[in-house]
Amino acid sequence: MKKIILFLVFMLGVCSIAYSAYDYEWRKGTGENIIKGTELGADIDVLSYQYIVNPLDRILANYRQGCDISYSSASTVSISAGEVVCSSSDGVIRRFRLNSSATSATWTNIDTGSEEASETYYVYAVADADSTAFTITISKSATSPTGVTYFKRLGHFYNNADSDITLIVNDNFWSDRKTYDSGWFAVDVNTDYVKTHNLSTTAVIASVYFSESSLGTDKFYGPMPLSWRDHNPEYTVGACIAEMSASTVTLRTGNRFTIPAGSVGADSYETLTSGYLRIIMMATE
Repeated sequence: MKKIILFLVFMLGVCSIAYSAYDYEWRKGTGENIIKGTELGADIDVLSYQYIVNPLDRILANYRQGCDISYSSASTVSISAGEVVCSSSDGVIRRFRLNSSATSATWTNIDTGSEEASETYYVYAVADADSTAFTITISKSATSPTGVTYFKRLGHFYNNADSDITLIVNDNFWSDRKTYDSGWFAVDVNTDYVKTHNLSTTAVIASVYFSESSLGTDKFYGPMPLSWRDHNPEYTVGACIAEMSASTVTLRTGNRFTIPAGSVGADSYETLTSGYLRIIMMATE
């Protein structure tokens, strides 16, 4: 009889950890919806995995808020503040990281080798350091950067034939459109300037800006209209998009650049014959 009783007790213990495959859901509330203090110690591992770890992993494994890549210069990208989950390559370990301010990445952040022209590079958040913040690695690999363990791919960019960063694409939902930013470049009047955008389409939205300074920190105008003729028919003012292909865009400057001058409300303008232009484009397909 003792053997029968012991066997039944044993079977009850075994049955208590036999769960349906559909029980891998988040438990919240009271009663049967939580892991109670009266649960058997042998069941805690299974219960916590089914009701806490597994559901959280499904929603957080690919979590990213912010951390957007943007153009900073021909050799630098900026990664905005944000939160990200960096995983080991097998997905067994997840590390949560937060950067409270933007960070920059240059070619010193490349995982192996050195900068190459006409190549696509991928930008990764990395959580290898014992820190609450993530670092950045740039790699030619689209899946696994060299020399890091915990990472999350943020997006990629194209390093063109002139070794200038262009065509930045973010992997996250809100920034999935291909974009091009020429950065500020010096211009004179009555001149064509050809820029390689590599958007692979002419279906784009584009804006052209003018500034007196190379950093856009002085007098600034934009976006410019596609064509702007002065009251005097012999003058064309500013710049326009003269030609477009699936890989290049031609900007044509007019006879002058005109920007407001004087006090607020004053009907006066300053005319310049040189300065800096910047074109920003986004593919719509």
